[in-house]
Amino acid sequence: MAVQTFNPTDLSQSSANWAVAQRIVGPFAPHAQVTPNLTLALDPGYLLSGTTLTEVNAQNVGPFASPTSGFRIDRVVIDRVTGVASIVVGSAGSATPPAIPTGKLPVARILLHADTLEITNALVYDERALSDLSPALPDAAQIPNLSEFIRDTVASFLVAGTGVTLTHDDPGNTLTISTVPADPYWRSTMLLLQPQAGDTLALDRTGLRTLALNGNAAITSGGLWAGYDAVTLDGSGDYVSAPDSADWNMGSGAFTIEWVGRLDTMSGTQPVLGQWTVGNLPNSAFQIFTTGSTLFFDFVSGTTRTRITSSTALSAGATLYIAVTRLATGDLTLYLNAAPVSTGTASGAMNDSTAPLMIGYDGQSSMAGLTYAARITKGIARTITALSAPFPIG
Repeated sequence: MAVQTFNPTDLSQSSANWAVAQRIVGPFAPHAQVTPNLTLALDPGYLLSGTTLTEVNAQNVGPFASPTSGFRIDRVVIDRVTGVASIVVGSAGSATPPAIPTGKLPVARILLHADTLEITNALVYDERALSDLSPALPDAAQIPNLSEFIRDTVASFLVAGTGVTLTHDDPGNTLTISTVPADPYWRSTMLLLQPQAGDTLALDRTGLRTLALNGNAAITSGGLWAGYDAVTLDGSGDYVSAPDSADWNMGSGAFTIEWVGRLDTMSGTQPVLGQWTVGNLPNSAFQIFTTGSTLFFDFVSGTTRTRITSSTALSAGATLYIAVTRLATGDLTLYLNAAPVSTGTASGAMNDSTAPLMIGYDGQSSMAGLTYAARITKGIARTITALSAPFPIG
């Protein structure tokens, strides 16, 4: 019908207008027949599935079968795509209505007794809920639209938190959908420094911040993994830093602190990763560091320092994967290349330091070597396993 202004009067267009209003105001309204019997009448309705609008004519549902004894609650549902109505039969003597089948939307409950001879409005409970909160997945035919969207680029897009990567190849105009190892604790990841090939900034892959490269610190090629680079520190005041943040305040909770890199020398003290103020324990939180070939982790609560020391010596030039986990119970474990090398118990809450987070420096000593990756996870003690690939992003 032609588009008209709604105006329910005695003018000629009012019948058509009222048909539109009835469809919008009362779609699939359930009610007794004009002459009641064992069927139910449903008014016309409409459904929007994706971009498809389906108009559904009035329907008669039934006949219903009365229980042989006692009572029963049946349900009337419609198909969420076609709008076709059907009956879901309940259990005799049960006050719980039958479950709504997958792909259906509820319209009404019908209370039936053994002596029910006709469906009256008194037996009908209207429960229409026509907003489908779990729509069907897109048809595969929709995927080429993504190629159209990015047709003029060569790009790879990570759908954060899903482990799905969309890669578009411009010459072939081909979209490839692939999966990568997704991080189940991504939302608890407060920091992920992991330079990718071509980076000029020390980007935090969580998107929360950009880290500062201080002194002669630089991102250089030759990372541990294909497609990745590293941050180079020369041991003379070079370091990476991020301002103080509530993200580093671990309190009494669990955490995981990880660093992947290489030390070029085993001489002196070399800070690896920490939030530390030299000579001021109350303003220090934690630090991974080495003295000679020995690896340490310090945890500070108030003025109490809890130190755990690796039982395995480090080697200059070797690739190192260092991790520290703390359980909510306070149990600390220090790992070297995925093997536990020391344990301890950290009592109390970690200090909420105002010092910056630093990689390769503590305000006094510096580290010489490479940083391939650094990750901090708050509230989670990760399971530490051998690292054969970059940390997953997303």
